[in-house]
Amino acid sequence: MRVFSFLKNTGKGFLWGLLLVLAVFVAYIYYCFSNLIYFLPVANRLHGDLSENNAVLITLHNESELRPTLGFLTGFILLKRNEDNDITMEFHDSYDIEAPKKPIIAPDVIERNFSTDSRYQGWVFRDTNFNMQYSQNAKNAIAFLGYDKRYKNVNISAVISLDMHAIEKIIDAVGGVEFQGKILHGENFFSVLESQAKQFNRSDEIAWKNRKGSIKPLAVSIIKKCIKSIFSWKNISNTIEVLFAQRHILFYSPQVQIQKIFAEHNLTGAITLDQSNIVWGINYANIGGKKGDRYIEKSVKSTFSLDKNGKITEKMEIQFAHNGTRNLHSDRYFGYIRVVKSENVKLVGFQKNSNYIN
Repeated sequence: MRVFSFLKNTGKGFLWGLLLVLAVFVAYIYYCFSNLIYFLPVANRLHGDLSENNAVLITLHNESELRPTLGFLTGFILLKRNEDNDITMEFHDSYDIEAPKKPIIAPDVIERNFSTDSRYQGWVFRDTNFNMQYSQNAKNAIAFLGYDKRYKNVNISAVISLDMHAIEKIIDAVGGVEFQGKILHGENFFSVLESQAKQFNRSDEIAWKNRKGSIKPLAVSIIKKCIKSIFSWKNISNTIEVLFAQRHILFYSPQVQIQKIFAEHNLTGAITLDQSNIVWGINYANIGGKKGDRYIEKSVKSTFSLDKNGKITEKMEIQFAHNGTRNLHSDRYFGYIRVVKSENVKLVGFQKNSNYIN
């Protein structure tokens, strides 16, 4: 009887201890992620909607070329659920998407300047991130995905976009990630990734297609490290919150209720031009050119004059400098400059000092 009583009491003690540990763990999770609690219903709904024909599109952006919002699409991931009810991730290079059979007319500034070039093949998935408003870019990405016969029947319930800066900060938040024998940190992440994308046999067609093949195993390594780094969860959560605020991670959903939640928490990248500003921003966008603009130094200088009637005139001077091409994987730069201005500002003149500028 004493033995039975001891076991009974021990069992109760173990159960209470287990419940206490569970309660502490739940409290710790809440402590770590309470700042993102509003996102839980959305994540739960998107997770529940996943299937073979219903996916979440995650687009990866390289901000080096400084296109609007998050830079051109360098790759993407499709989150789905397979027949075994497991979540799957399909990783693709942005070049993997088939171009529309009939070339799509690009935004006017591109079409007007490049359509006469024999190398220009129309607007493609990789360049859909052109519009100043992110929601329109997300819609474009979904539309271009549908031109590929593999995905024309796949419904996209949400688009999540993040740039290299976001990935670098998340890697730093977990204290670095071991990948292929190297410890990656935010500081060396892009250079390692870029080096791997360039070190291949350029006469091998398959090697060309797989030059960004490290994205998938790298993403898996980062996700695993985030899950395992329990004591870094609060740091990860705070980092993600800052990335949301700085618009390094953006969201869009065709579902009105989900999009409304994204908008309420300022996650849609919506831009409202301040009409009191003469110039809101300047955007440089690379068109091919083997990353040529990475080696171009750009500077902007503005001078203002005020007449007796209080009318302000701004003279903006944009200068480019290149330090040479020795040992650089670069060629002639091909791109455009876009000056974003308020609607009430009138362009009164334009001068150029180079025959290379249209």
